Amino acid sequence: MNEKISVLENLAPELNPRYTVTDIGNSNLFADYYHDIARYVPERKM
Repeated sequence: MNEKISVLENLAPELNPRYTVTDIGNSNLFADYYHDIARYVPERKM
């Protein structure tokens, strides 16, 4: 749990203009936070 919190602290979403309070900003934060777990697979899109 502490590791996940430290990752968020390092990303500093409240200070980084990349993470705006929009769909794109939230998507960027999701992608950066879960970059080692989540992958986009175009074949799965329906």
